[in-house]
Amino acid sequence: MNDIQHTYDLNGIEELIHILNTHQWYNWKVVSFIGDLGSGKTTIIKKLCESQGVSDNISSPTYSIINEYKSELGPIYHIDLYRLKDIHEAQEIGIEDYLYDEGICLIEWPQIIEDIIPLPYLKIEIENLGKFTRRLHMYEIDAQP
Repeated sequence: MNDIQHTYDLNGIEELIHILNTHQWYNWKVVSFIGDLGSGKTTIIKKLCESQGVSDNISSPTYSIINEYKSELGPIYHIDLYRLKDIHEAQEIGIEDYLYDEGICLIEWPQIIEDIIPLPYLKIEIENLGKFTRRLHMYEIDAQP
């Protein structure tokens, strides 16, 4: 996969979702989302899930840490590691069970588990360019740093 960069307005997020679907984000077992608080990670995940037939209420798993949704692709796990301090806490909640399950893992704040994410995976970085403008950079990770 080539690196993809796209600048978008939060009000036009449907175009971004179309681009991500065109590049078949769902072919990766793990998709990590990196960006500042309020950058739109959860909004993108919600729209990606909806684009794959999820009809459940899609919300941030900040406190539950993991939400599971049924989709046309099978299970989608929406994981938010913001509240965890380190990889040991992630392992205590069974993160590896999700990483190696048949479902797709969409992970916010994945930095603490990057060493155990199965390769290859898709990394999406979101840069805040202003109140409503963002730049997305999407690329495949196929080797550990």
